[in-house]
Amino acid sequence: MTLNLEAKKILLRKIPHGLFICGVKDDETNEVNGFTASWVTQGSFTPPLVVMAVRAEGSSHEIIKNTGKFSLNVLKSDQKDLAAVFFKPQKALGGRFESVEFNL
Repeated sequence: MTLNLEAKKILLRKIPHGLFICGVKDDETNEVNGFTASWVTQGSFTPPLVVMAVRAEGSSHEIIKNTGKFSLNVLKSDQKDLAAVFFKPQKALGGRFESVEFNL
């Protein structure tokens, strides 16, 4: 038996999760990027660690790999529009940071 696409979407949306924006900056090239992260979990209390899924082909993955740094911003439930800005690759959208206020 196969699950129809609409039923699958409804089912997967019922799994509880948070929405996060992961921000990265390469100090050598001054490249700034960010993406919507939906798979984040606690890794440990001591030291405080989080585990996050990052797409290996993305430019943010390379920056994290090179710098060992990232920021993780927890979104409120009414910030889904902000999450949507960071959902698609920046190169496909062009200049997402022009429309969003941020601090380095």
